[in-house]
Amino acid sequence: MDELDTSSDSEDIESLVPNSYIQDKLKSLNILIMGGHQIWQNRLKELYPYFNYIDSDNVNFDINVTRSADIVLFNTLHCSHSLYYKMKNNVNNGRTENKNKVIYIGSNNFSYFRDLVINIILEK
Repeated sequence: MDELDTSSDSEDIESLVPNSYIQDKLKSLNILIMGGHQIWQNRLKELYPYFNYIDSDNVNFDINVTRSADIVLFNTLHCSHSLYYKMKNNVNNGRTENKNKVIYIGSNNFSYFRDLVINIILEK
């Protein structure tokens, strides 16, 4: 089993939640979280309840969820090959435009995730 980085667990939860401007921008996007350990996803659901989530074991998800997402954040630390290939084949309807739609995450650190989503908003 993948080890979770719990270094941010001691942080105050408010420090992990972006300010209201960033949250409003995030809510306006259709962001999909895929992969990652269930504990990691459950914590993210507390912090970002307005995102959509597909756990790492769910390979029977509706492909329209990936096709309609503005951004897919894919945690590579805990995922199946089947999940990866199904996402990859359907995220852009098999087309190569909008290649930056998928952002791969190689960390379970919540502060890193918060900074990542803030940077996504600043780039939009």
